[in-house]
Amino acid sequence: MRDFLQGWNQINHEIILSKIAALLTRGKKFLLMTHKDPDVDGIGSMLALGRALISKNKEIVLLTEEPLVSPVIFLEGADKVVQILSFPDDYDAVLALDCAEKSRIGFSKAFVDNAEPLINIDHHGTNDFFGDINLVDEKSSSTGELIYRLIKNAGFPMDLAVAKNIYAAIMTDTGSFRYSNTTPLSFRIAAEMMDYGVKPWELSRRIMDEYGHARLKLLRLALDTIEFHNKGQIGIIMITKEMFEATHADRADSDKFVDYPRFVSGVELAVLIRQKGENEYKFSLRSNGLIDVARLASRFGGGGHIRAAGFDADGSISDLKRKFLQEANQVLDDLSN
Repeated sequence: MRDFLQGWNQINHEIILSKIAALLTRGKKFLLMTHKDPDVDGIGSMLALGRALISKNKEIVLLTEEPLVSPVIFLEGADKVVQILSFPDDYDAVLALDCAEKSRIGFSKAFVDNAEPLINIDHHGTNDFFGDINLVDEKSSSTGELIYRLIKNAGFPMDLAVAKNIYAAIMTDTGSFRYSNTTPLSFRIAAEMMDYGVKPWELSRRIMDEYGHARLKLLRLALDTIEFHNKGQIGIIMITKEMFEATHADRADSDKFVDYPRFVSGVELAVLIRQKGENEYKFSLRSNGLIDVARLASRFGGGGHIRAAGFDADGSISDLKRKFLQEANQVLDDLSN
């Protein structure tokens, strides 16, 4: 059934876009949310669409599971995002943005279960089509790109605040237009956002290149953990709770650390293991071209993109690493045969 939905969805993107645009035009009140531990694409998409809806005199609520941290806290309109515990039942629609599955929404999953209709807008190939209306396009560089298309389809106003968030979403999810998901449309949208006044150097500096002292201290400790497996094809870097505590760093400070083993010559699969709790870990996976890391992550209940994916795991780190390496080694061995 999922393959059928995927195929139908690919053919009918414009029909689905128009359907969502019509619903947003008719309705008056909407709830927007994204996945837990939100990134710039998720929050930027929420803020861009939220701003566009407000400009049409719609009432909106922008919801996250926890308060925002760097770098998403610096996005235009981030102060409008809230954390609430009760679900009013008078929304005309609930929109889940950049989220591949219900379980990734966190405590606000209850809001999704009560939603009618639920609109799912995402670009992950592992999306499970959990919405009543599903706009899922894995060929899109980002959810921000889909939000741009939705705003255009609906005829909603575009201003500098909307443009900043769309640009930031695309910029970060394409790795500053360096990753393989970068398309001609990505560049065209980015150029149009500059026409509205976006300054790429300014957003890049604030969102991607501005580090605190804690980040550098954390990086120094993390680099000492790098190890290589499978004849140098797998590079792993790890961050423990003790490292976070010793450096007074937070989760956002470890963003992009997975790139350090990825940049090493000969590495095909880079892995960042971040400790979240006593026996709770987050595995972030990056591929340099051969491995479909979304498929690999799905073996552990996760998902994502072909080149960037992840999963959460509970247990002792030695057991988790052993099981992961068994699967990853097998994938690499199969590719070499």
